[in-house]
Amino acid sequence: MFSLFKRQAVLMVGVALFSQLLQLASYLVLTRNYNATELGAFAQFNAIMLLFLPWASLAFPSALALVNNEAQRLYLSKLAVFATITTATLVQLLFWGYWFYYQNANPLFLYGPFIAICGAGIASLAEQRCLLAGRLKQQAVVVLSVAFLFCMSRVLLGLYQADAHWLLVTAILQPVALACLYYLAAAKTTEKNLCWRWSDLKQTYQQFSVFPTYQASQLAFNAWSQSIPLLLFSYWFGLDVLAFLNIAVLLLVAPSMLVNKAAGDVYYPLAARLLDNRRVLCKFLLQCTGALFIVLLLPFSLLGLYAEAIYAFLFGDEWQSAGHYALWLVPWYFLVCLNAPALKTLMVLRQQKVSFYLNIFTFIIRCSAIAAGAIVFKSVWWALGLYGAAGCIHNLVIIGIAFKAVAKNSSPQVVPDNAAT
Repeated sequence: MFSLFKRQAVLMVGVALFSQLLQLASYLVLTRNYNATELGAFAQFNAIMLLFLPWASLAFPSALALVNNEAQRLYLSKLAVFATITTATLVQLLFWGYWFYYQNANPLFLYGPFIAICGAGIASLAEQRCLLAGRLKQQAVVVLSVAFLFCMSRVLLGLYQADAHWLLVTAILQPVALACLYYLAAAKTTEKNLCWRWSDLKQTYQQFSVFPTYQASQLAFNAWSQSIPLLLFSYWFGLDVLAFLNIAVLLLVAPSMLVNKAAGDVYYPLAARLLDNRRVLCKFLLQCTGALFIVLLLPFSLLGLYAEAIYAFLFGDEWQSAGHYALWLVPWYFLVCLNAPALKTLMVLRQQKVSFYLNIFTFIIRCSAIAAGAIVFKSVWWALGLYGAAGCIHNLVIIGIAFKAVAKNSSPQVVPDNAAT
């Protein structure tokens, strides 16, 4: 089981690494074509979209790995599509109200949120279909194609006309392109002409209601705990500070995102198979977490020692300050990588409720930390330090909860996969 994890994780890590390198390479050009205010506006728009995109489908696609019956997977897919359209419509209505109240708001808010949210929700569903069908190669092609297409688009548009408006347009269209290519990659993974009924659809929703209730809420709070602090930084310290912080996070996210997603996506279905054997699952969790620690120690150590020199060399001397921002956040992002298997383990054990309440508490602490740095200490460095400390504590607690939950001798209550009739 662990050898299978390593083989699949190597592929996913390679894909995520290459896509992150593409994004990094694009910023090497963007930082020389755009000023800090324009890149800050781009980061602010992405933070606003991040408030809604991760939970667009209400986490129904995540439940596909827990069922073996194609009829139930059909019901879960329909629930995911319905949830995505409903979420996109409600959010778009919210932005229409905002636009009509503030007439000088960006006109992209008139249609952008609906398009982006629909794309993100369908993409998450098709992605899970690819994973369940074992189409990791097709998934790799999709991720790399979208990353290359939009990184090159931003670079070329910046060379043609350095206007932040084009950056926002690409941010809206990227999840749509991802959804289209994932849909093509996931073709022929479902049985055709399956009969379904509204009563069975309702029963499936009740059976997996923990996902929209807790898992989607957890995804939302995870996104909010990342995006709202960025919006608070832009509110109290300006778009220029947000641009420096965004560039600082760019290199930190490169190792954390590639490991977090790759290890998480591969670990989750494998851990689900070990649900009835807690001893093996605990050993598997320990092995994966230890492997991540060894792999990540060197890159994060280099970032901690030579951050300012690295950022000045990559992005130019005017972006050297971004390296100082990164120094305050290195320990936090190191722990973000380590908790990827722990988070997926809590999902398998149906412990989303505990993680959800912890996310609420941490979200309040993070926002309070930034507010304290801005209002009490009136310093961006105090805000960064307190913000990073809150993130470190959160991830350590998540890892501890996962090991404690999996070490219990009692077996978890498993919901049976009843086929629809």
